[in-house]
Amino acid sequence: MQRQQRKWGRGRGRGYDHQNKGRCGRVGRGQDCWQKKMLIKLVKDEDAKFRPQDVQAFLEGMFLFDSKAELLTLLEDDRNFGTRRIHDCLSMINGPDSVDSIVTPLLTNIINEETGRPLYKAPRDNLVRAVFATPGFVEFLATRWSTHIDQSSPKTVESIAEFLLIASMASVEARNSDHVKTIASELRERTQVESQVVRRLCAIIQLDALGSDETKNLASKEDQQVVCWGSDLHPPGGRHDNDHSNYRDISLVPTQEELAFEGRPWLPLSNEANANIADVEERLLDRNFRLLREDAVGTMRENIANPRASKLWNNARIIGASCNDAFYPEKTSCLYFLVQFDLPKGRTFDWNVRRALPRDALVALRKDGEAPMMATVFVRRVKKNHWLDSPGGPVLGLVFHHASDVRRALGDVSLNLSISNDYEKRVEMLRNTTDPNIRARIGEEMLLLKGSFICYTMTETSDSFFSYRPVLEALKEMTSVPLAQDIVSLTPTGERPSYLPRHVCMPRDFGGLECNLDAWQNDNIVESTTLDQSQATALYQALSSRVALIQGPPGTGKTFIGGLVAQMIRDNSDESILCVCYTNHALDQFLNHMLKRGEKRLVRIGGRTKSQELKHYELKELARTKERSTGDAEHRMKVVVAKLYQCNRDMAEYLEKMKDPLDWPALEELFYKIEGNLYVNFPNPDSDGFHVVGKANKRIDSDALFVMWKNGDRCPYWLEDMLDNTDNIDFENIWLLSTEQRLRQLKAWKQQHLQESIDALQDMAQYYRHLSKEKETISMEIESRILNDARIIGATTTGAAKYRDLLRIKNAGVVIVEEAGEVLEPHILSALSEPTVNSNETKHLVLIGDHKQLRPKVESYRLTKVSGHGYDFDVSLFERMILAGYPSAMLQVQHRMRPCISALIREQTYPTLQDHESVHNYPNVKGTTGNLFFINHDNPEEGANDPEATTKSNVLEASYCVEMIRYLLLQGYKHRQITVLTPYVGQILMILRELRKLGDVHAYVSELDQMELLQENEEVCEQEIHELDDNNSIRCASIDNFQGEESDIVVVSLVRSNKQGAIGFLKEEQRVNVLLSRAKYGLFIVGNASTLQASPKGRQLWLPLLKMLEDQGRLVNALPTVCQIHPSDIVLCKEATDFKKYRPNGGCTRACGARLECGHACSLTCHPTDINHVLTSKQCAQPCRRIPPECPHNHRCQKLCNEYCGPCATKVEDVKLLCGHIAASPTCDSVRNNDAIIHLSSKCKELVEFTFPGCNHTCMTTCENSRLEHPVCNEKCLRVLECGHVCENRCGTCIMGHACNQTCERTLFCGHRCGRACHGSEKCGECRNQCVATCIHSRCRKLCNEVCSPCVEACDWQCEHQGKCHMVCGAPCDRLPCEKRCTKKLDCGHQCPSVCGEDCPTSLSCVLCCSQEKQRRQVDVIEFTEYKDLDLDINPVIFLPCGHFFAMSTLDEWVHLQTAYKQDSAGHFVGIENLANIDSTPKSCPDCRGIIHSVKRYGRLTSFHSLRAFERKHMMKVDIKLSLLSSSFERAELNREALKKLLIRLEAFEAEIESSPMLKVFQACGGAGVDAPSPPSAHFIQSLRLKGAVYGKLVEKSGDKAYTVAIDTYVQAIKVATDTQCKKQRALLILDKSRLLLQWSEVSESIKRQVRNDMAWIVTNLKNVDETLVGEARRLHDDVFNHENEIKEVLKAMNVIGKYDYGGSWSDHWFECPNGHPYFIGECGRAMEQSRCIECGAPVGGSSHTLLGTNRQAGGAVAAALRS
Repeated sequence: MQRQQRKWGRGRGRGYDHQNKGRCGRVGRGQDCWQKKMLIKLVKDEDAKFRPQDVQAFLEGMFLFDSKAELLTLLEDDRNFGTRRIHDCLSMINGPDSVDSIVTPLLTNIINEETGRPLYKAPRDNLVRAVFATPGFVEFLATRWSTHIDQSSPKTVESIAEFLLIASMASVEARNSDHVKTIASELRERTQVESQVVRRLCAIIQLDALGSDETKNLASKEDQQVVCWGSDLHPPGGRHDNDHSNYRDISLVPTQEELAFEGRPWLPLSNEANANIADVEERLLDRNFRLLREDAVGTMRENIANPRASKLWNNARIIGASCNDAFYPEKTSCLYFLVQFDLPKGRTFDWNVRRALPRDALVALRKDGEAPMMATVFVRRVKKNHWLDSPGGPVLGLVFHHASDVRRALGDVSLNLSISNDYEKRVEMLRNTTDPNIRARIGEEMLLLKGSFICYTMTETSDSFFSYRPVLEALKEMTSVPLAQDIVSLTPTGERPSYLPRHVCMPRDFGGLECNLDAWQNDNIVESTTLDQSQATALYQALSSRVALIQGPPGTGKTFIGGLVAQMIRDNSDESILCVCYTNHALDQFLNHMLKRGEKRLVRIGGRTKSQELKHYELKELARTKERSTGDAEHRMKVVVAKLYQCNRDMAEYLEKMKDPLDWPALEELFYKIEGNLYVNFPNPDSDGFHVVGKANKRIDSDALFVMWKNGDRCPYWLEDMLDNTDNIDFENIWLLSTEQRLRQLKAWKQQHLQESIDALQDMAQYYRHLSKEKETISMEIESRILNDARIIGATTTGAAKYRDLLRIKNAGVVIVEEAGEVLEPHILSALSEPTVNSNETKHLVLIGDHKQLRPKVESYRLTKVSGHGYDFDVSLFERMILAGYPSAMLQVQHRMRPCISALIREQTYPTLQDHESVHNYPNVKGTTGNLFFINHDNPEEGANDPEATTKSNVLEASYCVEMIRYLLLQGYKHRQITVLTPYVGQILMILRELRKLGDVHAYVSELDQMELLQENEEVCEQEIHELDDNNSIRCASIDNFQGEESDIVVVSLVRSNKQGAIGFLKEEQRVNVLLSRAKYGLFIVGNASTLQASPKGRQLWLPLLKMLEDQGRLVNALPTVCQIHPSDIVLCKEATDFKKYRPNGGCTRACGARLECGHACSLTCHPTDINHVLTSKQCAQPCRRIPPECPHNHRCQKLCNEYCGPCATKVEDVKLLCGHIAASPTCDSVRNNDAIIHLSSKCKELVEFTFPGCNHTCMTTCENSRLEHPVCNEKCLRVLECGHVCENRCGTCIMGHACNQTCERTLFCGHRCGRACHGSEKCGECRNQCVATCIHSRCRKLCNEVCSPCVEACDWQCEHQGKCHMVCGAPCDRLPCEKRCTKKLDCGHQCPSVCGEDCPTSLSCVLCCSQEKQRRQVDVIEFTEYKDLDLDINPVIFLPCGHFFAMSTLDEWVHLQTAYKQDSAGHFVGIENLANIDSTPKSCPDCRGIIHSVKRYGRLTSFHSLRAFERKHMMKVDIKLSLLSSSFERAELNREALKKLLIRLEAFEAEIESSPMLKVFQACGGAGVDAPSPPSAHFIQSLRLKGAVYGKLVEKSGDKAYTVAIDTYVQAIKVATDTQCKKQRALLILDKSRLLLQWSEVSESIKRQVRNDMAWIVTNLKNVDETLVGEARRLHDDVFNHENEIKEVLKAMNVIGKYDYGGSWSDHWFECPNGHPYFIGECGRAMEQSRCIECGAPVGGSSHTLLGTNRQAGGAVAAALRS
């Protein structure tokens, strides 16, 4: 470090003139590239020397890159040494004078407009961090350069300021660096020109932060009372590890220490009494970040401290870690942890329905006395027997956020690993058995194992944190507040937006009126358009102010005016508009309004629209149909994806390494690193060429000593003497430890050994997250192109923050916020654009809302204004600016409520609100005497005395409201016209349940209310509250989630009814304002007026309203109802039952009495609907008086009037049938005449004994069946079918043939049972089971019919008796099986019962410790010996992966181990047998038939079986592809482009053939000693033959490239066929090659001789094998010699007329058709017409002296004849 720092100020770099277009000295045009080449050489070559004289060329080379993004990629690539060269370059600075010539050019190339795009933000920030980390560089700038700032150029100052700004945003170290603060201070003081970058830098590093004393003084000077806690006056920082003075240093996810902190966090007060930052913009960003984060984290703390039962999950254990994608195995994934937990006892979960633990939910894992670990749900998958449906308990994939939590989780994985493996084995065993006894035993074992895990209590702390994160991240990235003069200083500029012209035109439907923004005239606009005065004023306010505030009381048309503003801005400028709304509903309303206005260049960000019209305009949908990105983005994406895959592979490797056992080499390294004195316990006693040996003359070395110590053996005598005489003072004799102490020591060493893997995994996991974020950024490229074409962009506040980078590229100049009074200030700030290198500041902000309606929703009550704590976080930006006196406009004409309803809010809130004339003409609500009532009651609410209840309900109100709704529906109103509102979601649930009791009434709940219902009530089923929004449903909503919406009739349930006057939400004026302003025609409020009047805080709000209602006669104790048909009949319905009692059908209780079409009188009471009785006539329930048709006895119909009469169903006397049996009490219709009696006789059901002809079965059957021409026998067939199964069908159904209903039990080559319905002799087809290819290294996760690869890891089968297997895991083993018992000790301390070399089971399988059921298990089926009686020293047991175990002798015989090894007369294995002729069917467990794998003893057999299965699957796939290629060749015909593409596919196909499993194993083993058949060569030969044929089609003349390659290909294929003795394939290849030779070559004597010899070989070798090929060979032989003579005769005859001059050479007139048949063109010899070949009919000739492309000059035999 010291040497590096001494270079600063003494380097000899010549510098670089960045002002002279990037060059110093004289550089000629021809020399422009060598500097760039030198730069690339320096960056790519690690050994290249960077000399002082290279600085100039290095910097010149940077400027020669036309694409700075390309330069960035080169420097930042991990494979290169770009950062090192940057350090080298900066180390050459020669004092402050060199900064202009070195630092400025370097930073200019890294930080510029191109690299500022989001696509390159990550690599740019990486290089900026690298520059900042250059040893001594920042210190030099602070100590040397900052004192000479005034001597540097403005460009240098700006570059360094921009560099420090980016570094401070990207790095905590930079923000907290004293050097950076020194430089920033000097920059601010010494620069002459005010720099916005410098100001932002000083604000970000909080250069002017206020001290604690200043804060206290500021608080004491406040005139108003400061409401805060003592901790709020103590500045932030130091409370815990996540409490920092700079909010950008705060981790979004709370840390363990933060959650354990019992004090209160520092939070900024709204009156700034405890302000700690001098810069007002930074202070505003700090306040919004801290309060928004506290809103999320405060809820988490509460949920952890007081968790609800539905959010708590016990016995959560980290059972593993993974980086495999849970849904798509071929993709990569970040590092996540598998956490298994228990379900509540006695409860089952349908995870497809339950919304518990959703993806992205934040959970806390905690143990007693320890701080919780925070994680996010990353994998939530429902799969049979896996993940959430796992038999051992649901499993989630969690991602931990903090490095300490990741380390702790990895430690848990290592400790839980062995337990988890045993637990998983038992889960697998449980899945494979149905025996109740075995299942019970396995359950007990699983319970014992579960108690050994490190377990936590898992709490779901937040399922909405993901919605906070984008806004919090956006606030962190902001360096200033756009439009700060208006938003921060609250001082209007008085200037209209600069982008708008002075004269603007209104839309066509407003007459296209031209308006002068500098001379606005309201009266002219009102006269010329449909706008009123307040709307015209609001329009002017929106168009003439940089920040415009428009207040819109309920029903005044805020969406209308917002759409008009957007349309005028669109029509009169080129600016794009971003519309931001808090809810998806409000956003859909605005965008639909713009669609109706004709705007098609519209994009909706986010995918939760319910509008079918807008679905086509969603960003993801547009991106899906857009062509893929190209160029830089594509290249960058490939680089990042490659890094992701490499990082993923590295993580997987380290995860596997964690599973490796602790062996001596690893322990020896650990001893020397950490505890060097311990290695003395395991010396290597070899010396002077002698060895120490133990039993059976086995050599004892350090490794053997460690194994002895680990197994609990005592120290050898010779070692005891050595240890007693050691001179090492610090020596510790660990041989003295007991077995239990040794196990603990081993565990401690293992944990220390794991730290290397844990450290590496931590770094890689963080690197993977960084790469993933960069990948997301690159993916925005195509989406940014879509946004570039858009004029209107819509997003929710969360979506705008999430896509902030994307919106910054678009740089929409105008932002319109709908329902701004309901949007939190940080959401609006994050949607605005800052001025950057790539984007301009937001030019125009329009806020439309109403601060007198609901405030923004926050989770923490402590942060609200009504709590009185002084934070006032729910005061929106809109409200803050209006209350501060910022100019605004108010809409004053409402178009929604009828006058009696609007009078309520006019009296209470909006005294100037006017009614539009249209609301005076609304129809009265039918069935009542008025349109507005407050129905008073005194029935107490549920839980009135329970202060802990978070939600309230009132049974009486629920039932009363539901009956009122039913009554309104009976008046003829449609479901969609009625809405039920209530302040509590608990009441929504009660009303829903009451509505469903009505049967024919449906209700639906909005998505927001659904989420709140599920959070509040753990017993709620999601299906119970989920119904579609349609015309047949009544809306049930909370007041908070119905703002901005309206309904014709609103029924309100206030819920609160108690003597204490506790009214909760109803004391807030804004909420009551919304409640009273949603109805258009009628409003009916049900509540307790006394409770409202008794409320200490709500009295002032409700007393005037109740007084007004009482004066108007609208405060009643019962709803006055009126019959529409009898208006004089007024009934007061006080109880819910009164509606059904006095208004059963919607009218009065008088009988209707109207005569129906059927002649009956209407039996209903008075009903106002269906006055014409159309439906009533169809539903008449009187007894039918009609006589059924064809009834001979005139019986009356016995059905109801509204039913069809049908045949007469009256019972008559018994009738004797024609068969002699008696029909008891038949119906009248069935015996009405003789024909009916005959028919009834044919259906006689009396049982008779009958012998069936054909089968001769005698049994009881119906009389009807016995008299049929072909009676059907019901006995079982029991005939043995051709498939071997017995026919189980009824005998009578087998007349047309036998159908087997059994399952095919054939064993497939993979070892699985077929399992299909019996298919006789038909092939079984592909196996659809999960592939069972499993070994100790890995497991195939594909289906069995997919091609998989053999394991090529080194085989780890070894033991001290038989040595080690030298093959790879996927090859048959080459060592002999050991017959000794394993000498290792189990966890219980007893000797392992298995055979030497196998993995030891758990102590649960110990013969002495296991259950009695296991001990009584019969393990030797030869001698019928039980486990407890087996002599394990002679006959150890072998444990199979399915969980069953048997004696070694039994299993050896079962798998036929003697076929794989040679045995001597005593039965001992002495050698290896060849496996060529053994049965290739995989072996299975004798008990459960589960395929045997992962048993090392049988590795030679199981690997051979697996390898054969792999190869067979591979060949099946290759067969299919070869067929497809052959078909493509046939279709290609003479299309040269198609043939060339086919060649490319053939090259890939050959590579695929060469990647066969057999070949992989051969290569992995070096090809030597692998006892497995060589890969078959047939497919390779066929591929070469097809390749030769394709090249043959491409030949244009003899000797060209295609011809040569075709011949060479055939020669290669013939050689392969000869070597592999494929005679038939060789014959086919010889024929193809001969035809090609004869077609294109001159038929010389050598070719004739070659063809003659080849044909003779075919005839000789295939004479009795394939007569077809022999015949072809003979014909080709004859054609060669006879054809040549024929051609000579033809030419000789043509020479007779040689006096005629044909023009040109004689040979120029001869050509060949596509199939090689010769023809002649006379005269000039050039084609002038087209004809057909007389031999094959192919096109010949041509036109205009041009030969057809498929024809060619004559060659072969014709050419030879011409020359002769």
